[in-house]
Amino acid sequence: MTAMNSTKTAFVLSGGGLLGSTQVGMLHALLERDIHPDLILGASIGALNGAGFAQNPTMDGVHDLTQLWLDVVDRKPFSGSVIERVSTLAKQKVAIFDNSELKLLLEQKMKFKNIEELPIQFQCVAASIERAAETWFERGEIVPAVLASAAAPGIYPPVKIDNEHYFDGGIVNPIPVDRARKLGATRIFVLQVGRIEQALTLPTNPIGSALTALEVARRARFNAAFAKAEETIEMHLLPTGSNAVMSVDRAAFDPREAKRVVERMDSAYQATGEYLAKI
Repeated sequence: MTAMNSTKTAFVLSGGGLLGSTQVGMLHALLERDIHPDLILGASIGALNGAGFAQNPTMDGVHDLTQLWLDVVDRKPFSGSVIERVSTLAKQKVAIFDNSELKLLLEQKMKFKNIEELPIQFQCVAASIERAAETWFERGEIVPAVLASAAAPGIYPPVKIDNEHYFDGGIVNPIPVDRARKLGATRIFVLQVGRIEQALTLPTNPIGSALTALEVARRARFNAAFAKAEETIEMHLLPTGSNAVMSVDRAAFDPREAKRVVERMDSAYQATGEYLAKI
């Protein structure tokens, strides 16, 4: 095991929409055991949580992130009535949700404008449409980068930064363990949201088949990256403690899931605390 004085600890936060509140409970448990990151990487909703935590990587920061999630529930940037969704789809033609509420929420909650100003090294990933490429935001404005990383296709519209358009980073690197390894991490904590704790089941319809195929690709990339990192790095896959069975992607953006954000935080806090007590 790497000596503590030479350890570079990375927190890697996966995507997962409304399931992302799970990561707040994990962060709480990590800090209680005096485990702090030198590097934070995020994809999709993990970019939102990662940026929020990176600006204040303390227990106060966890409390701020908890409040952000409570605001998500109150303001519903992930939801809306059927009429509102149809109206948004009619206007944009590419997404059922507008990202203006989420943008406003981020602008109000982020205390720093640019990524390089954050007290902890932070990066988030998005998928460039024009270049068909994995793109990492290491510098520049935080809010557009996070919105780009969280722009789930069909859910939110693509985000334009400079002359390029971006979709959700989870498409190209859903749990960026390999990025943490390349940046010199010697100890990695993976803050996932529960998907990879469940075995996939045989789909029953065409949409289910497409979503399951995407999930197979996501997990295959993560499993390969995790196995590669595990050869030389101290790896920890944190548990959510949730027994809820979820459809592959539906739960992540189901407005009803907003009611369970606190439950997911508490469950992950307890499960992660028990896991960390054993290492």
